[in-house]
Amino acid sequence: MIREINETQLDEIVKEGFHIVDLYGTFCVPCKQLSMVLEEIEKEVPQVSIVKINTDENKDIVNRFHITSVPTILFYKDGEIVSKKVGFIPKEEIFDILSDFMY
Repeated sequence: MIREINETQLDEIVKEGFHIVDLYGTFCVPCKQLSMVLEEIEKEVPQVSIVKINTDENKDIVNRFHITSVPTILFYKDGEIVSKKVGFIPKEEIFDILSDFMY
């Protein structure tokens, strides 16, 4: 299940394993489209943890990661960001990133 978290929970959640962090805005149309793609990925690759952080409610996260546009997707492996993508990302591109870093 894709969980909504806040910025204070992030470091603890991503410290081990592979995680996709979706930084999104409430009224962002591409964010909503990406959310549907992430729901599909969650069903197809259940071993990947996917979490969402609302940038409207978590302002410090914007400065911490120098977010200039949403959606921004962070791909974490064992606490380190291995990839960062801005804007809508097709499912195939996310799968490519997963295959590069997950295994």
